[in-house]
Amino acid sequence: MQVAEMRRSAARATIDLTAYDLYLRAVGAFFPTTKERILASLALLEQAIAIDRHYGPALSWAAICHLRLVVDGFVEAPETSRRKAIDLLGCRSGRKKTILASSPTPPSCSPILARMSAP
Repeated sequence: MQVAEMRRSAARATIDLTAYDLYLRAVGAFFPTTKERILASLALLEQAIAIDRHYGPALSWAAICHLRLVVDGFVEAPETSRRKAIDLLGCRSGRKKTILASSPTPPSCSPILARMSAP
C-alpha cells in the first residue's frame, strides 16, 4: 500500500455502523484512565478493527491504549505492547506512513508516541 493510500485510509471514517459504535464506546470507556478501562477500551477497538481493518481512528486509539499500558506500567511485557502500538501506527522499518499523522488523536499523546517510536 502506498503512503498516499495509507493516509486516505487512515483519515476515512468507517461506513460500518457497528465499527463506529464500538469506536465511540471505546473512547468513552478510556477515561478516566485505569488499567481496567484501558483494557476494556482496547477490547472494543479490536472488535471495530476486526470489522474494518482500515478504520484509522480505531487504529490510532488502539495504539494509544497499548502505549498507555506501557507508560503507566500496566503490562508485564512492555516490549510486546510497544511493538503492537508501532505496528498499529504503521511505523515499522523506519517508514513513517503514520496513521497518526492523518487521523484525530489527542495532542497529549504525541510525546508518548515519539518516545515509543524511538529505537
